[in-house]
Amino acid sequence: MSENKKSFLLYTDQRAIFDKLSDAEAGKLIKHIFSYTNNEFPECENILLEIAFTSIETQLKRDLVKYKSICNRNRTNGSKGGRPNKKNPKEPKEPNGFSGNPKEPKEADYLVKQLIK
Repeated sequence: MSENKKSFLLYTDQRAIFDKLSDAEAGKLIKHIFSYTNNEFPECENILLEIAFTSIETQLKRDLVKYKSICNRNRTNGSKGGRPNKKNPKEPKEPNGFSGNPKEPKEADYLVKQLIK
């Protein structure tokens, strides 16, 4: 698998594979998966476990290709630098456009005056 990768995915639909195996065989299969993902290239003597591992191995390889493409995309985006400068310096610094309290408040609306009376 990959040298610097610290995790991998098992999917919930792969549980059916583990449910068909006995507990001892399922334990051997998961240990085989961990050995494979840690680049130990394990040998499997049991043909049943080898068949069960084949479908999981295919998915692990697909996930690794996707992981490497995301790493390459992030690497190229990172080499471009940070966020570009704003083009319009007159834009407000506050994202909501609020620039503070007004120094001289305007006269209250007609309805507000009626409520105060």
